[in-house]
Amino acid sequence: MFSYTLIRSRRTTVQISVLPDRTIVVRAPLFAPRQKIDEIVASKERWIQKKISTRPPAALPLHHAYVPGETIMYLGKPYILRIADAGGMHSGENGTPVYRDGNHLVVCPRGRAVPAVQRTVETWLRNQALAIFTELLDECWSRFSERYPDAVQPELRLRTMKSRWGSLSQQTARRQGTLRTALAGGRTVTRPPHMTLNTLLVCAEPYCIKQVIYHELCHIIHPDHSRAFYETLASFVPDWKETKKKLEETFLLQ
Repeated sequence: MFSYTLIRSRRTTVQISVLPDRTIVVRAPLFAPRQKIDEIVASKERWIQKKISTRPPAALPLHHAYVPGETIMYLGKPYILRIADAGGMHSGENGTPVYRDGNHLVVCPRGRAVPAVQRTVETWLRNQALAIFTELLDECWSRFSERYPDAVQPELRLRTMKSRWGSLSQQTARRQGTLRTALAGGRTVTRPPHMTLNTLLVCAEPYCIKQVIYHELCHIIHPDHSRAFYETLASFVPDWKETKKKLEETFLLQ
């Protein structure tokens, strides 16, 4: 029989879920006998096997169960979620409630209930994303601004999105005039555009994140996805097609 993570709650039925990382999670009533739960899981063995075999190797963590043993992706590497007592915070870097220990992501929430674990992990990932994206944007901007010195660096925003990796505020870009207009003596740029990056990109490799950042930066020059846009993108990320494909194959937006 498949191994699974059991979550008990005030419910009346047993629910079996196969997560994107192929982890099996079973939700059951508080006082349901373990033997009965095992029997139900065993009876669904063919269904579980089919789900596992048809699952892609990974997906963006839109529906984590936040239970021990679950896989959490961070900067392109899989980490196994481990729940520690709140006192274990002192083991983390700078006393943080989440830290990496080998191939484990150790979480020290205030309480072991799933909502507490979820809040702790999501807060940590968002804080990490903000720091990492800011650093990568500065790195990409340094190179981008050498070629386009009249461009204005976008303000970074984070948002969890289900259908895109990032976006550039086109309304603000038009309001300040395109770069070509500025080069031709257009009005002075006073308000920078806004670059919004999907918080879930923190799960991807840094190189993939930079590809998304360059993609959005190129929209400062080319608002659409014209041939000129992709030529400009290729000048910064020559293998952008392969990188984009890798990102899409590894993480599936829903």
